[in-house]
Amino acid sequence: MVLAGVLAWPAAAAADTMVDAGFVRDQVVWTAAGSPYVVAGTLDVVLGAELRIEAGTEVRFNTGALQIDGTLTIAGTAAAPVVVHPPNSGTGVVGWTGIQPFERSVVRINHAIIRNAMVGLRVSTTQVDVQIDRTTFEDCNIGLSIWRGGFAFDSIVARNNRMGIEVYAVSPPTAALTLTNAVVQGTDGIGIVAKNGALVTIINSTIDGNKTGMVGYISPAPTIVLRNTILSNNPRAIYVDESNSSGPPMVTATQTTFWRNGSNLVHEFGTNPPSLDGATPLPGAGNAVADPLYVSATDLHLTAGSPCIDSGSATGAPDHDLDQGMRPRGSGFDRGAYEFAPGGGTGGTSGAGGGGGGGAAGTGGSGGAGGAGRGGTTGTGGDGGAGRGGTTGAAGTAGAAGTSGASGTGGAAGTSGAAGTRGAAGTSGAAGTSGTSGAAGTGTVAGTAGSAGGRGGAAGAGNADGGAGNGGGGSAGRTSKRGGCDCAVSGGDETRAGYVFLAMVLWLFRRARRATRSASR
Repeated sequence: MVLAGVLAWPAAAAADTMVDAGFVRDQVVWTAAGSPYVVAGTLDVVLGAELRIEAGTEVRFNTGALQIDGTLTIAGTAAAPVVVHPPNSGTGVVGWTGIQPFERSVVRINHAIIRNAMVGLRVSTTQVDVQIDRTTFEDCNIGLSIWRGGFAFDSIVARNNRMGIEVYAVSPPTAALTLTNAVVQGTDGIGIVAKNGALVTIINSTIDGNKTGMVGYISPAPTIVLRNTILSNNPRAIYVDESNSSGPPMVTATQTTFWRNGSNLVHEFGTNPPSLDGATPLPGAGNAVADPLYVSATDLHLTAGSPCIDSGSATGAPDHDLDQGMRPRGSGFDRGAYEFAPGGGTGGTSGAGGGGGGGAAGTGGSGGAGGAGRGGTTGTGGDGGAGRGGTTGAAGTAGAAGTSGASGTGGAAGTSGAAGTRGAAGTSGAAGTSGTSGAAGTGTVAGTAGSAGGRGGAAGAGNADGGAGNGGGGSAGRTSKRGGCDCAVSGGDETRAGYVFLAMVLWLFRRARRATRSASR
C-alpha cells in the first residue's frame, strides 16, 4: 500500500511540488525539474524503498525529519548540489529536525548542502551503511553527529553552526570518525567535539575561526589525532577537560600548524599535557606556530610562500584536496584542506591577434594579416599579440604583409574631334583664318567641331561634353581667284582647285594645238 507520503503533485498557484508527511514505500526520484519539493512533515523511507534526489534539486522541509530505514541517495554535483533546508533559512534559524538513518539503512550523500536543521545528520546506530562526501552542513544547531559506529568521511564542510561536528560514544562500542579535507569554520561554540571515549582523527583539514576549535572531555577519555592540519583564529584551539574523565584525554599532533589562537591548548583539571599559549605549539614532529597565508579570512586556500606548502606528512594523506585537485603538487604534501596550486589556472587558448589568458603564460596569438594595398601601397603586417597570464606570453607571429593594391587604370584616350566644316566663302578678299585645332580629348565622346569662321573669322573650338575631346578646327583657308571673285577656299578643297587648274591648262593646250593645225592648213 502506498500512503499519502509519497503522493506528490504540483501546486496550482506555484511551481512547488507538495509532498505530504508519511512514508516512501517504493522507488521515488526527485529531480531538479520538480523543484522545489515542499515536505509538510516527517517523511520515512521504509526498508526496501529508496528515495533518490538528483543533482540540482531543492527540498524544503516545513518541519519534521527525513528518516531512513531503506535507502537514501543524494546525487548532487559540484555544479549542481542538492540543497535540503526549511522554507525560511538563514543564520540561527532551525526549521526542521534533519536526516536520521536507522538500523539497516543505506545512505549515500554526495555534493549536498544541508541547512538550518536541529542536527544536519545524526548516526545513532552501528548497523548502518553511511557514506558522506563533498557535503556542507551550515547554520545548524549541530552539523554532523556520530553517536555509534566508525566512519571515514571526505571533504566535509561545517560552517556557521552552533556546533560543527560531534563524535559521542553513547555506549560501547565506541564511536570513531576520520575526517580528511575538512573545513570547520565559524561555529558559535565548538568546531569538533570528541566525547566519552570517542576517537577522532583529523587529516589535512583546516579548523578556523571557531569559539573553540576542538574539545575532548567526559569519561572515558577521548582520543584526538591531528596530522597535516591547521588550527587558526580560534580563541581556544584545543580544550580538554579531565574533571569527569577516567584519565587525561589523549591529544597527539604532528605536522600541525597553529596561528593566532588565544591558546593552543587549555587543559582543565590536568597538566599532562600542560596548557599552552598561542605562541607555543603542541609537542610533536613538525608542529609550528606560523602564518598559513590564507587568501583571505573567508578563503582558506594557501598563497605562495605559505610555510604550510610541502611541509606535511605523506602518512595517511589523501591523494586529493577539498577542491578535488591532486595531492601532492609540489615536493611534498601541504597542510590544511587545500593543496596549493602554483600558477593558478591553465593558460587560455590564443585568440586571433591576442595572447592566451590564465595563470600559466598564454602563447601570443598570430598577428592580423596586413590590409590590401590602396593606390599601390603595400599593406603593413599586423603586430603579434602578447601572451597574458602569470608570465608574459611569447610575442605573437607578425602578420603577413598586405597585398599591393592594383595599379590605377588609365583613362581611355579621347576620340579625335571631327574635322571642321569648311567655312562659307568670305566676301572680303582676305582669306579667313582657319580655326585652331582641338586638343586631344580625354573623354570618350568626340567633341563637335566648331564651324569655320566667317569672313576673316577664326574657326570655333569644339565644345567638351562630360570630358569629351574638343573637335579639331579646319586647316587654314587658301585664296583663289575664280571668275574674278575672291573666294576663300578651305584647305580641304586644295585638291579640287588643283584639278580645276589642270583642266584649264589642258584646255589652253588643246586650244593652242587646234590653232597650230588651222595655220598649217
